[in-house]
Amino acid sequence: MWRVWWERKRLQFRTAKQSARGAYCYRDTWYVYVEADGVVGKGECGMLRGYSVDDVPDYEEQIDEACRWMAQHGTLPEDGPWRSYPSIRMGLEMAWLHWRAGGTAVLFASPFVEGKRSLSVQALIATGDEESFWHQIQSAVDKGYTCVKIKMGTRPWEEEYDQLRMLRSVYSADRLRLRLDVNGSWDLEAAMAHLRALEALDIDYIEQPLPPGRLLELDRLLQHSDVPIALDEELSYWTVRDSPERLFDHVLPHALVIKPTGLGGFRCADVWRREADKRGIAWWVASTWESGWGTFAIAQWTGLVDQGQCHGLGTVELYVDDYQPPLYIQEGQLYWDSAAAQSPKELEQT
Repeated sequence: MWRVWWERKRLQFRTAKQSARGAYCYRDTWYVYVEADGVVGKGECGMLRGYSVDDVPDYEEQIDEACRWMAQHGTLPEDGPWRSYPSIRMGLEMAWLHWRAGGTAVLFASPFVEGKRSLSVQALIATGDEESFWHQIQSAVDKGYTCVKIKMGTRPWEEEYDQLRMLRSVYSADRLRLRLDVNGSWDLEAAMAHLRALEALDIDYIEQPLPPGRLLELDRLLQHSDVPIALDEELSYWTVRDSPERLFDHVLPHALVIKPTGLGGFRCADVWRREADKRGIAWWVASTWESGWGTFAIAQWTGLVDQGQCHGLGTVELYVDDYQPPLYIQEGQLYWDSAAAQSPKELEQT
């Protein structure tokens, strides 16, 4: 007999996070628990307000319904009514994996969790006033990062472009890879103009330049841009509507940003990964600013599928009062700290 329940927790960012959609000082997240045979598994439904495709007013009612369904059937909710709620599916799959592991820390066995390999990760930078921007950049460089992801759209384009131009004059592409995240805030005309200007700055990738769902415009942009384009929110948009194959029938991006929380869990994320590999599309894994527990699980899965990419997982210490996973970052590499792994009882209480 399964028992399935949830709780909401508000997490305070150590420093406000900026994006094209505004600033975040805190976020709510939802932990789900499954219990059977005396073992408890914990997962995280990490829907992010103002960002996630399943940000709906009755989100908690949908978690209730999904928990009741899983308790009654003893299996994970799949497609059908749950297709529209990828973060709920992710949370329940994570909880089930934790339960299947006997409530222990290791959800996915790999050389990463054995401490034999590390994961390359990028630093997250927000554009802003000059002092803040350069402080973030210098801090990332001093900590050994060789790749940074810069959140665009918080200042006028001309000012952000000047910052990028100055940054590239200081650090060459061999020293510091630049990824830019637009969060779908440009229209086609602006994207065409901005990407032309960025061609001289040796940008690694630009993420989601257009709002999701504009395939004809996206295809035109892909044909005319010399700056590699990675899709992010577009994947979540298609996850709740169709399939990776259907998206790739229309457009072939240069790369995908694979966020398991936005794609319905690890099994669904793996479908996107495999379809990308079939078509020679690059990909990397990223978090959606989950808590330490969610990031902990995502890092483990990443360790299982990693092919040497630089991932968006430099987010292990985002919040003030949060579970600190047995992970640490050194010289731009994410490591598993087996000595710091908590006991199953402590994990249940976080």
